[in-house]
Amino acid sequence: LSRGLGDVYKRQELASKRLRHNLQTFDEASISTIHGFCKRSLDLVSLESDIAFDANLEQIDEELIARIKDEYIRIHILEKSSLLSIVFDQTPKYKKRLDLIARECAAHPYALLEPKPDQYQLGILEKAFQSAIEAIEPFLERADSVIPHLNKRSIVFKTLNDPDRRNALSALAKRKRPLLNDLPLLNALEGGAWKKAVKKSGEHLETPPVFERVDELNQSLTLVFDALIANYRDWLFENLKAEKERRNVISFNDLLHILNRALNDEHRDSVVQAISECYDAALVDEFQDTDPIQYRIVNQLFGDGSKYLFFIGDPKQACLLYTSDAADE
Repeated sequence: LSRGLGDVYKRQELASKRLRHNLQTFDEASISTIHGFCKRSLDLVSLESDIAFDANLEQIDEELIARIKDEYIRIHILEKSSLLSIVFDQTPKYKKRLDLIARECAAHPYALLEPKPDQYQLGILEKAFQSAIEAIEPFLERADSVIPHLNKRSIVFKTLNDPDRRNALSALAKRKRPLLNDLPLLNALEGGAWKKAVKKSGEHLETPPVFERVDELNQSLTLVFDALIANYRDWLFENLKAEKERRNVISFNDLLHILNRALNDEHRDSVVQAISECYDAALVDEFQDTDPIQYRIVNQLFGDGSKYLFFIGDPKQACLLYTSDAADE
């Protein structure tokens, strides 16, 4: 019993000494953001990573991303089709989606968009547009017989009952090319608008072909813009990469992706050893907001069980790395 109690006392004393020592040296631990940690790690394995030795670390400015986005819009929308230009100009959601992809691509350059939409053929869209406007005149010719069966509050009634709108539709049909003010006119002829407009007295009426064709046109437009927006991600990635290489700069988020690649290529074992051997333990603060790339980096370096690894919260705010002799300082 005495021997047993003595062993317990010795273990408690040893634990106390270790705890006091660790508390005394805790302030010597290296504390950095995840980007700072990645930069320090890449400096250790500069030969194994593909980072340029003389590259400058800079925040990618919004002006550069906006310029690349404007170039994409000019080449793939404005110069491709007047119909695409008008729809893009008057549909805010498409502009918002491009802006969202621009922000996310700058922050996560190697992220992919899923699922990939089908590639579009502009000729199919133009054919759908021509088919829609060819059905306008036949509809206008029977407008007077249709109006009595329409709800006066409906957009279809207001369009047919307004001489200016009817004349504008007729002009579009004869012109066969869209102007800025034509899109709202076509949207008034969607299939859903017809169903809402018809009163019980008009239940015998068949849906005029123009409404079905406008629906087909809108479906084609959705497919085209889904593909354009998805293709924009690759366009932005390649042009942003080329511009950064021309300027010889890397962004803060590039540091994460470069280190992650180095931890997954043929030099993986030497990279992991060179970095992880500098530390006895890692404490990751604010872990709940860790993104997949950050987690993979921490897990590959410290998650094999040979190091003490503590998850506390969010690595975007701080990543604290501890070594008993503060060798990394």
